[in-house]
Amino acid sequence: MSLRSVREGTLELKVGESLIRLRYRRPTVEEMLATLAMKVPGPDSQNPALDLLRGNLELGFACLAGIPSGELVVDDGHGPQPIGSDPGSPDFSEDWKELVRQCFPLLLIALGQHLSTLPALSEERKKK
Repeated sequence: MSLRSVREGTLELKVGESLIRLRYRRPTVEEMLATLAMKVPGPDSQNPALDLLRGNLELGFACLAGIPSGELVVDDGHGPQPIGSDPGSPDFSEDWKELVRQCFPLLLIALGQHLSTLPALSEERKKK
């Protein structure tokens, strides 16, 4: 079995009855190091859980490459507004990524967690 690193991919998340797809790119080495450093609680850390979540949020935001039109919808009282990342879509918004951050931060946290989870060591290796 091999460990594979892809340049880009899609994370599918089942949220209630909806299937949400987030397109992403591979994190850079610097993005990974910064995220992993945030996840390791330092001696001055007031809230290690917050550091971990913030690291995942920032990595997810940095690597989010797109979302299919209509999968995420914002309704701020003016009717539903789909968010689209494709410039050719009628749902496209220049600030689509920031809208995802503000309205759907848990999706970015999940993406950051997906991208920064270290591969598990085999049971045999753990026992040594």
